[in-house]
Amino acid sequence: MTTITEVTGLASTRAVTAAVVDRLRGHTPFVCLDFDGTLAPIANDPATIELSTRGRAALIELSHCFPVAIVSGRAIADLKARIPTERLYFAGNHGLEIEGPGLTRRHAEAIAARRELQRAYSSIQHATTDIEGVLIEDKGLTLSVHYRQTPEFARLHVARAVDRAVVESQNLRKHHGKCVYELRPAVDWHKGAAVEYLRSAIERKTGTNLLPLYVGDDCTDEDAFAVLNQGRGVSILVADAARPTAAEYLLPSPDAVHKFLENLLDELT
Repeated sequence: MTTITEVTGLASTRAVTAAVVDRLRGHTPFVCLDFDGTLAPIANDPATIELSTRGRAALIELSHCFPVAIVSGRAIADLKARIPTERLYFAGNHGLEIEGPGLTRRHAEAIAARRELQRAYSSIQHATTDIEGVLIEDKGLTLSVHYRQTPEFARLHVARAVDRAVVESQNLRKHHGKCVYELRPAVDWHKGAAVEYLRSAIERKTGTNLLPLYVGDDCTDEDAFAVLNQGRGVSILVADAARPTAAEYLLPSPDAVHKFLENLLDELT
């Protein structure tokens, strides 16, 4: 991974726009965006997160010009309740479920692991019932165990409960996010694979060669960055401080992402 060191607000947004536009000229962009921390700020309770009017308007306008996908750890049903759905593609549960115009896919092995996820949910819920601030989300094909509001001294107990559930299942894997543990079926699939699947499907449908542009903020987005960095696209990390990343460019906040999308529309349409 490389380390991006420059975070300079609006000036950075203009510089990133110029660099990305140069990369995209002569190509049809396929714009892929994470939701939490990318299109909308992270909140203590993920159920309270909403897309701003500005972000919503940019997505709608973009989707009328280029293919646009939301690639998220959230379930697709959750995303559709928060985002305008017309013309958009969705890769939910880290790509284990995919929907879009004329397109539906759910990972068969992930569906088969549903019973194990339910057992893990019960195990973790029982082990953490007395721990303050733990929020367990059953997202159908994955589980999220949030500990953002859990006191520091109790977080080790949460990690142990999650690890125990994973060991008991033998067919689930633990992944780390921002104050969240993700439990997913042990299948060879991630956000990067989902972007490649969507790109190929849309190209077959439209007969147009696409150049993916991926914007994300979390550890789980690194899989997409790594795939696109093999000469297959453009990658942008959303972060307010330098950190190791496979991404090529950086934007400091969801507000900067909205500005970037607006600039992209101005330059490419």
